[in-house]
Amino acid sequence: MCNKVEGGPGNGGGLETCIPAIQSETKKFLNTLPLDYQWPYFSCPSSDFFVCQNYRFSPAYPPQPPALPQPQRPPPPPSPPGSPSKPPMPPVRPPTPNPPPLFPGTNVIACTNDKKDKKCIRKASKNKCLRFKIFNDCKLSCGATCVAPLTG
Repeated sequence: MCNKVEGGPGNGGGLETCIPAIQSETKKFLNTLPLDYQWPYFSCPSSDFFVCQNYRFSPAYPPQPPALPQPQRPPPPPSPPGSPSKPPMPPVRPPTPNPPPLFPGTNVIACTNDKKDKKCIRKASKNKCLRFKIFNDCKLSCGATCVAPLTG
């Protein structure tokens, strides 16, 4: 037989094509020779094929080895059970947007705290001015804009 391997080791061994060889001696003479000596008396009809022995095929190309896996990082060591970690601080609220402009003819007056100043300053330092009741009771400490009531 004559064979040709198309492709190569990069293609997973390639594709092997076999065609019959042409004998140059009689079959009776070839049968008197050992198998290892018979193959030189055969030729291939095409120059890109080569004669092979029918009872021994050359081994195929070995398959590509699998890619090596990337090493994984070991997990972080567990924290000791005796010391719990503090939870992260919550994000800071963004500043409040500027109030819309006042209507023409509006009179801005000085604000006053309805509760004691000491209590209002403490509530403002704890960012409690976002609560409706505290904002209305501590307008001076919370930085409210106070306007005179419209008379009309």
